[in-house]
Amino acid sequence: MNQAVMNDIAQLNGLNIEMPDSIFPRLVEILMPLSEERCMLITGMQSGHQSGAMADAIGALEQLSITYQHYKILESGASVTSAHLATKTFRKSGASFLIAIGGGSVLSIGKFIASNHETNHVNTPLILLPTAPGCGALSTRLTVLMDHRCKHCISMACTLKTETVLLNSVYFETLTPAMSIPAFLMCMVNAAEYLLAGGIALYPECQPVYLRLVVHIYDAWHLGIKPYLKSFNTVYLKKHNFIYTLMASAVEIGLLQNRLGIGLLMYLGSAISYRHGSNIGKSSAMLLAPLLRIREDSLGKEVCQLYESVEVRSVDELGHVIRAVCETDGEGLLYSTNDKIDDIVMCIDHVLPTLPYAPLNGFEIRQLLEAGYGNNIPPAKALGVE
Repeated sequence: MNQAVMNDIAQLNGLNIEMPDSIFPRLVEILMPLSEERCMLITGMQSGHQSGAMADAIGALEQLSITYQHYKILESGASVTSAHLATKTFRKSGASFLIAIGGGSVLSIGKFIASNHETNHVNTPLILLPTAPGCGALSTRLTVLMDHRCKHCISMACTLKTETVLLNSVYFETLTPAMSIPAFLMCMVNAAEYLLAGGIALYPECQPVYLRLVVHIYDAWHLGIKPYLKSFNTVYLKKHNFIYTLMASAVEIGLLQNRLGIGLLMYLGSAISYRHGSNIGKSSAMLLAPLLRIREDSLGKEVCQLYESVEVRSVDELGHVIRAVCETDGEGLLYSTNDKIDDIVMCIDHVLPTLPYAPLNGFEIRQLLEAGYGNNIPPAKALGVE
């Protein structure tokens, strides 16, 4: 992340987000003052193993002879019940700090434990190792959990005392196409929702964050998603630049969510969470709910069938794709969103592409990223955007 992003994180969140060249030595350095303490290591069932993040964490703990207890949660959802069970286990374990490895669900559980009122009277250091975009969990104090009693998603602001987020693009390279496509669509809808809500006018300090998010959206669309949907060749989703845009978008979304709240994601997620067996923390449930059931080896075929079933013949108008998918699930998504989906589609298809700072070509995007933006996107004429 460039300095402009770091400044916004500090201003809006006060969190400590780092991108060291190598996670392991930095993790050892952070853990050294805690060498006499006990740790609770929280992971999902897969992402920690696949990404190598868990190997780094356990290696650092063992090098410093730190005793730890490994607690696993289902990555498909972070519920209030599972969060309370994890908190109970944390108290019984005698641990004094936490390491959470995974996507939005796992990180949300970690933040819930570290900020729980029953343990909040003590200083509970929390180290987050993200392995997937999640729901903006990388850089927000919000955590989102399912309440199985009322069948709705709830959000809460964590009162974290000590939190360090270590980002590494290597961990993100294990993303499957089934995760990366919905995560990207989540970015699109967040951007549209923010614009519809008048976010720039309401929260001027968020303007550079939003503009960067728009840049990342177009970057990801042209680098990975669009060519993939036309060819179903997963090589487009494995490229480093595409992985970077997903990771960068997750950070920007977290910054916006911290100021605006969950917004539309809460609205959509609560409508389909139970229908599709996921929760708001698993962003892939949001808009392309059928993709939740797709495995990587059959992804291309099933996405083709999905688009054919809703008579989507072109991926150029992403908003139309979102509308068509929503309409095929009328009892789920459209049941709660029929009063907003037209506005969202219009915003995605017609408003975002006409903004003076987008769409940008690859050179212009790189130019912006390398420049660090300062406080404003350069004027359209300076970028050569027509």
